[in-house]
Amino acid sequence: RFELLAEKLVQAGHHVIVTGSENEREFLGSWIERVESHAQMMNAVGRWTLDEFMDALVLARVVVASSTGPLHLASALGTPTVGLYRASAPFWPERWAPLGIGIVMSTNDVLPEGGLNLEVDNVFASVENLLQTSAESEG
Repeated sequence: RFELLAEKLVQAGHHVIVTGSENEREFLGSWIERVESHAQMMNAVGRWTLDEFMDALVLARVVVASSTGPLHLASALGTPTVGLYRASAPFWPERWAPLGIGIVMSTNDVLPEGGLNLEVDNVFASVENLLQTSAESEG
C-alpha cells in the first residue's frame, strides 16, 4: 500500500522519495520503475550511502515506515514520523515505537501477502496532520 500512499501524497502536491536497500528492489517490482518517470517522486532504492541517507532524513518533512532503522534514525534526527506497527507482541509499538515527534498506527489485521492492513486514507491523514503541525510550529 506504500504505492497508493505515494500516489495520494503526490496528488496533494508533496514530493515522495522511495528508499530501501538494493535487496528490496525486487520486492518493489514494477512500481519502482514507474517512480523513475514521475516528476514528484524519486527512486533512491540502493543508491545512497548511509551519510547521504541520513542527510535526506534530516531534510524530509515526514518519514513513513514500519518499525525499521530508517524510522528510528529519522526520529532521532528530529524528523516527524508515521510508524506502522503490528499491534501484538513481539511487534507492538509500546516497545518499538520511535521516541521523537510522530504518530503511531497499529493493527493486528494482516493482509494475505503479509503487509499490515492499515487504510491508506488514515496513513495519509496522519502525514497531513504532522505536516500541518510542523508548519504551525514553524510559523
